[in-house]
Amino acid sequence: MGPEHHSPNWLAHLLGISRGILESLAKSHGSHYHPFQRPKRDGGQRDIDNPDNAIKAVQRRIVDRLLKPLPFPECVQGCLPGRSAKTNAEHHLKQTSLVTIDIASFFPSVSNRHVYSAWDALGLGPEIARLLTHLTTYHGHLPQGAPTSPYLANLVVLKADAGIQKAASKLGVHYTRHVDDVALSGENAREVMGEAIRQIQALGFAVKRRMNRTGNLGGRVV
Repeated sequence: MGPEHHSPNWLAHLLGISRGILESLAKSHGSHYHPFQRPKRDGGQRDIDNPDNAIKAVQRRIVDRLLKPLPFPECVQGCLPGRSAKTNAEHHLKQTSLVTIDIASFFPSVSNRHVYSAWDALGLGPEIARLLTHLTTYHGHLPQGAPTSPYLANLVVLKADAGIQKAASKLGVHYTRHVDDVALSGENAREVMGEAIRQIQALGFAVKRRMNRTGNLGGRVV
């Protein structure tokens, strides 16, 4: 279906929610979150934006009918059906070296501009991209606790994934990303690390931590 068919009425029909409700929620979306903080394992506090039931119900429809059907490459191992931290780790078993990179403050760093560009890239047209951006962002970023946020974060980072995967494949390196954790394994993994950081930073993200592990990783899931 071409972009000319992507109107608010089309979106309302697809989601099974009236256009009036969608536009009302989009207009008042900032009032539908009740933030709180949750302790982190390593100390400090994690901000949870906590969408209320009204907007979360719409976000779940967006996941089921717009985001979940999208094809994601195998290197994307986080927050997708059938993919997990375990399946992510399995891609790196028996490698001689493992390099991991963390993206700093991932969800808060995914801006409404990132999200709008991701929606627009799906060919939905600017009107629907704006409407969906209002429904899936909070105070200019991806909200922690929204069911749409992990999928949209994955969409935003796809461009970096493609660049990293291309560099990794040339050197026989295994590449995966589990949400904000980038993993490169194989004899030449460290040679790809610089390109991985460049690709991440090109999207406007910062790198929080890097870790190298060497030696045969054996059959254990790390």
